[in-house]
Amino acid sequence: MTWIASIKSDGDTITNLVNGVVVNQGLEATPSAGRIQIQAELAEIFFRKIELWPIGKAPKYEAAK
Repeated sequence: MTWIASIKSDGDTITNLVNGVVVNQGLEATPSAGRIQIQAELAEIFFRKIELWPIGKAPKYEAAK
């Protein structure tokens, strides 16, 4: 099974999705604009593919069954 992880940042709301299912959401995040940072804690991490899409332009994923 392939996992597709998505993070949607819209203003002060951050939503984390896995295969189209919301798994976590943060409200009133600050700052609400700025740079994108990806980090790992205590270990090296590798990413196969990172895509950035404007809000509302990302492809839709079907939820896992």
